[in-house]
Amino acid sequence: MMTPFKYENISKYISERSESYFRPLEYINNFQFEIVTREMTQKDASVLRKTLKQTSKLSKGEIEKTVEEALSDKSVDIESASEIWAAACLLDNVLNGRDYSSECIGYADEYLAVLEILKQDIAKKKLFSGKSKYNLSVVLQNGIDALDYVLGIDSESELADEMRTKGCYSEFENLIIDLQNNLSKHINYDDLSKMKLLN
Repeated sequence: MMTPFKYENISKYISERSESYFRPLEYINNFQFEIVTREMTQKDASVLRKTLKQTSKLSKGEIEKTVEEALSDKSVDIESASEIWAAACLLDNVLNGRDYSSECIGYADEYLAVLEILKQDIAKKKLFSGKSKYNLSVVLQNGIDALDYVLGIDSESELADEMRTKGCYSEFENLIIDLQNNLSKHINYDDLSKMKLLN
């Protein structure tokens, strides 16, 4: 089966996110999904900078480079596209039970650790109110939108171009659409009106 887990950057991506301090829903939403689907403002750049400082091991220079690229570039490189695809697959695994661990050759344990952290994040409740801490519907809609960019629908996508060159774009497109459909089953459209990750 075609998955993002064969790309070289994904083993590092998963390993870095298997650390217990990592808050996957915030990182996935703010960095993996929103970075490609929104025209970034300076305020968005500040939020992204803060998120990267809190949730990644990037140096200050790497963070600034990432923020500058996000402000100026709407194309999706192969590395970013494969990370968006992998993040969506993580959500698919947690929400739909679709297991991708066999594709994570050499880092399946780290993959399973990320799933556990992600499950904990999804289950988190606000103190006293008992409401979910995160608006999962917003995260999922952002993920579905970001996958359109991976397909090259709303932007240039190096991954989509690679799939066309290899002659397997149709299979790739069908897999991504299937993934989008799987994620959309868990969206509460009333929650989308709030349009904030943190309630």
